[in-house]
Amino acid sequence: MKKWSLVHSCQYVSKLTEKIQKGGLKKKIENESEETNTKTQKWSALFAGHVGGLSKKVKTDVETVQKSIIDKFQENQHLEIRERSIIIYRLNESTKDGRDGGYLEDRNKVIQVFSKLSSNITKDADIKRLFRLGKKREGMRPILIEFVNKEAKNLIMENLFKIKSLEDGLNNIGIGHDLTKEQREECKKLVIEAKLRESKDSGEYKYRVRGSPANLRIVKIKRDT
Repeated sequence: MKKWSLVHSCQYVSKLTEKIQKGGLKKKIENESEETNTKTQKWSALFAGHVGGLSKKVKTDVETVQKSIIDKFQENQHLEIRERSIIIYRLNESTKDGRDGGYLEDRNKVIQVFSKLSSNITKDADIKRLFRLGKKREGMRPILIEFVNKEAKNLIMENLFKIKSLEDGLNNIGIGHDLTKEQREECKKLVIEAKLRESKDSGEYKYRVRGSPANLRIVKIKRDT
């Protein structure tokens, strides 16, 4: 193997420098460098476009997921409110307007009903809010009542059988859960099924739809003899 001395190295560098100075190798290096820069720029542009597109897609995906989470959270909040709410039907509506008129009259009637049904356990403080549903017109609009908690609501729902014993024309009211559209449709199906079963029964039993909005079912009840 040929050994390189310091002299040989210096001579090699000197010849290489001379070639570069003549422009041959220098031009080749410049061309190759320019070609490399061009390729680098193309790849950079391509990569930047890919990353930009990816970033846009990721941003869209994040926004979609975020919207889904918010929608689900709001849906759960609405369901929680419905679970502690009821609707009263056929409760006479005042001809007065405003908070000092129809609203207070409605609230007093509701408290009167709840007090009777719960044996004076339910108080005004148990009601978070109440209001009539729909626009005011002839007839009686349903009234929605939201309780402060589900326990207060359940106490009323467990004593609905006492409605017939109410006085002052209140024994004709109806009380039901505040159902979603899907739950109302399911409830209608169950009511039809309950009536069908009752029509086929010997008359000893009656069939009713009972349970929480999320767990509606048909129950078989023995008639009073």
